[in-house]
Amino acid sequence: MKLLNKNQTFENFSVNDGNAWSIAALKAVVADKKRYNPVYIYGEEGVGKLIC
Repeated sequence: MKLLNKNQTFENFSVNDGNAWSIAALKAVVADKKRYNPVYIYGEEGVGKLIC
């Protein structure tokens, strides 16, 4: 799989109280791609759903 940006990985992502649950959920998706496919991410505007 080709990454869109090689610098955007879990290893260098800033985890805090506001996103810790989301990061844990996405790590579970990566670990078991068949179980969690597709993934839908929902949230209010400005909460960090899109990383450019």
